Amino acid sequence: MRRKRLCILCIGMLLLLACSDAVNSRKSAATTEEEHLLQEPLRAAPVLIRRLRDAVQLSDSVLIVDGENSYFLLPLNSPWVVDCGLFGIRAIFGNSLGADETTRNDVTVILSHASVEKMDCRKLIMVVGKELKAIVAGN
Repeated sequence: MRRKRLCILCIGMLLLLACSDAVNSRKSAATTEEEHLLQEPLRAAPVLIRRLRDAVQLSDSVLIVDGENSYFLLPLNSPWVVDCGLFGIRAIFGNSLGADETTRNDVTVILSHASVEKMDCRKLIMVVGKELKAIVAGN
């Protein structure tokens, strides 16, 4: 009986490992595809613009921002920055009150999780920044 339980436990563990490998392999393929896209700014620009427009809208003189887990309503004069680099491309709205994560009051829109080379960032942040300005201006 004890051997039977041990065999069932081992089989279960092997199945979990196999599933985990399959998920990691899919994530890895998606990340690689995203990295290739971001290496070609002309191809990446419309994708990033669509993602930004999907996440940030102007309505009744306020910004509605679709964060990863919540919606946020921000005044039009909210400060924003576009961040690009090792951790992908993000549009960040608002100010942080402190260095620790518990006192942050900013809103982050993740446009890409894939790492971006510095030279490609220079081109891509301009595209995202101009589009964000257009959204805030009501265009």
